[in-house]
Amino acid sequence: MWPTLNDIKKQCVLDEDDTSDDELLTIYLFAARNHISQKLNRKLVDLTSQIEVDSETGLPVNEYDLALDTDAGHSIKLAALLVIGHWYLNRESTDTLTIKEVPMSFNALLESYRVY
Repeated sequence: MWPTLNDIKKQCVLDEDDTSDDELLTIYLFAARNHISQKLNRKLVDLTSQIEVDSETGLPVNEYDLALDTDAGHSIKLAALLVIGHWYLNRESTDTLTIKEVPMSFNALLESYRVY
């Protein structure tokens, strides 16, 4: 579900052999995971994670643990790449030339998976 460091480097148009920004990109990845999880109001877990299920129904005990369909993984991965690329190119919260907030373009990818 989550992009690899090489995926992130491709998104940011960086040479895969250049390791000078690896630590920063890794920080961005963890921040993106947290940001997306908060945006969706869900705990996002890897497929190897375990969740508690009801012994009778086989459904997750906690509604927030409901599995996302497989297509969600692609949308979440792309949303992570978009926000990481945005953070990499815009390292401040405003654009210094026009003094306005830089728009985030990943909301549409995540909206249908959000828990309200």
